[in-house]
Amino acid sequence: MSKFYIIRKKKKDKAMSQVLETFNKVSSIIKELLYCTEKEDIEKVFSNNNINDFSDRINILRKTMKVEQVFYTGKKKITLEDEYQYELDIFVEGSWRLLA
Repeated sequence: MSKFYIIRKKKKDKAMSQVLETFNKVSSIIKELLYCTEKEDIEKVFSNNNINDFSDRINILRKTMKVEQVFYTGKKKITLEDEYQYELDIFVEGSWRLLA
């Protein structure tokens, strides 16, 4: 076995372990979010897991609610913070739980 192959395999293994670590972290956060019914609880989950970026929070909320696609029809561009607040309101409202 060549030295190049061994180095490449180690890099591949490290990359795979990082992917698995991220997947496990997101899965854990989703499990925590399923028990949340108030905005404060959701904010606490994100804070405890050091997720501060609005786009990451939006993606995790959508994944938790099993949202496959989102379509926007308005001409006005909304900010990520507004979009996050919208998704947060939908999450707290809770009707998605009946469909998931």
